[in-house]
Amino acid sequence: MDNTKSKIFAAATDLFVQKGFSGTSISDIARRAKINQSLIYHHIGNKQALWAEVKKQLIEQSQISPLIPEEFQDFKEFVAFIIQQRLQLYASDSRIGRLIQWQMLEEKGEKLIGSMAMTPDNWIQAVEKFQKNGVVSRDFPAHHIALFLYSAINGLKINRTLILLLGMKNHG
Repeated sequence: MDNTKSKIFAAATDLFVQKGFSGTSISDIARRAKINQSLIYHHIGNKQALWAEVKKQLIEQSQISPLIPEEFQDFKEFVAFIIQQRLQLYASDSRIGRLIQWQMLEEKGEKLIGSMAMTPDNWIQAVEKFQKNGVVSRDFPAHHIALFLYSAINGLKINRTLILLLGMKNHG
């Protein structure tokens, strides 16, 4: 990556983590990177593309393996994997969790998700497989179950007190 792009990503990462998507402007990023604003549009495109690229880079740097739904034959194993994977992702770099928290606060946060290997949308296929096999109830659509799992896991990340209590309960 060239020096200008590196400056853009460093500035955007810092500002997105501090202020979120809506709280950060292209001009803020240009000012922080000490470059002309037009260079951001030239190298990246728009702010939404920059947000997605920042998240993608942070996730790639975490070196956490993405979910491959076909790998799981057992639902408990699948759930344990996605909990462990998501918490490892957040532990690998606190900036990832902050970006996701900001994203959840955005009115149109779904437009910031992007399509990457770590998105919970990938869980839907596995849930559907378990529903088809009769392991998971079909009373709820697979995307609702994936949303519940995502919310529960993020709740663990956000509520550190709960994690501490659960950890103490399991080890004491």
